[in-house]
Amino acid sequence: MATVPPDHSRFQTPIEEACAANDQRALDEYIEELSLRPGDLQPGLEYALANNHLNLGRYLLEKGVPINSTIVRDAIVKASLPTLDLLREFGWEVCFMPDEPGPSPMPLAYVYPTCIT
Repeated sequence: MATVPPDHSRFQTPIEEACAANDQRALDEYIEELSLRPGDLQPGLEYALANNHLNLGRYLLEKGVPINSTIVRDAIVKASLPTLDLLREFGWEVCFMPDEPGPSPMPLAYVYPTCIT
C-alpha cells in the first residue's frame, strides 16, 4: 500500500509540521534557530496531541508549554484517556477548563468516559 505524502499546505508554521510528524529533531532545530518561548510552541503541542504523539507532547509540556482549553477539549472529545492523564500529570485540574473561569461540565467526560459516546 502506497503512503500518501503529507499535505504541507495545512500547516501554518514549521513547528506545527514537525509536531504533526512527531519529529523532535526538527522541532529542536526550529526552537533553537528561532529562539522560541514555551508559549510560542502551543500550536505544536496541539498538533502533537491531536496526532497522539504523547512522547512529543510530554517533551513540550516539560519545556513549559501551557495547556489551553482547546487541547483539553480535543482530548475529551476524542476520549483520549492517555492524553488526559498526561495533561493531569502536568497540572490540568479535572473540574476546570484552562482559560475559562470557574468549573466546567466538559471535564466530566474524563471522569465518565461513557458520556461521550
